[in-house]
Amino acid sequence: MVLWRRHFVLSILREWLLFGDRALWRTVVDNNLVQNQGILSQLDFKSFIMFILGFIKV
Repeated sequence: MVLWRRHFVLSILREWLLFGDRALWRTVVDNNLVQNQGILSQLDFKSFIMFILGFIKV
């Protein structure tokens, strides 16, 4: 489970670096990580990075 999460996070970061913010948000939504799109509009960049770092630490 830990390895899967780490792989998932790295794939998001890779896609984001290649394609930019829209690709990142699309990836998150596609993977059903955020089911309510209202959450996306409330997240700013810093809190999202903290979210990803929290995922990596788990």
